[in-house]
Amino acid sequence: MKTVKSILKGLFWIALVLAIVLVIGRFTFWVPGEAPDNAMAPTIWKGDKFVVLTRGQIDLGSIVYCDHPVYAGQVVLGRVVGLPGDTVEMLGDTLRINDEPVLQDWNERFTFIDKMSAANLMNQTFIKAEQFVGGHRADLMYPDGSHKTGVRLTKVKAGYFLLGDNRTLALGASDSRNYGEVHETLCKGRVLFLWKAVKGLGDPDLSIRTFKLVF
Repeated sequence: MKTVKSILKGLFWIALVLAIVLVIGRFTFWVPGEAPDNAMAPTIWKGDKFVVLTRGQIDLGSIVYCDHPVYAGQVVLGRVVGLPGDTVEMLGDTLRINDEPVLQDWNERFTFIDKMSAANLMNQTFIKAEQFVGGHRADLMYPDGSHKTGVRLTKVKAGYFLLGDNRTLALGASDSRNYGEVHETLCKGRVLFLWKAVKGLGDPDLSIRTFKLVF
């Protein structure tokens, strides 16, 4: 009996300490975030909730959560592919950073069906790819076809150039190809992990994203 009480008492104090750490941390080194669109699909889908670290260095390949550089009151989410002074270019599906191509491996085709549409009118096929940007692994999706949305040669001035893992700019996505570079003062921090996933288009298994580390 004493053993059970001791265990319960220990668990209580652990829970209390964790609660205090979370509360204090909320005001010192992390903030909650929510994906505003599908720019980071299939890594992060619109509506997914995550923890953002407000301390630490943002480097090439980090996923950052920032205030929108054009529209006040809105936020953006993207992967850093260009730091101040870098050049970024994407011709077709080939990303070049400082004139160096970023290699990627191609995976299978997959089809997304918008199950929220009464007529299931949204039915698009994409190709998955895997890429490492600055040592960070990125799961990408491209259109299955000839349409490509590239990036003409751009020199980053005083912020970050963001690309979504959704390189198609489909499904309501946007990144620096739309709104330009994001000044570093607008960024809240880098995404650490997802703590709640929502069902994406054609995505049947939420467990692959819930509590997933993405830094």
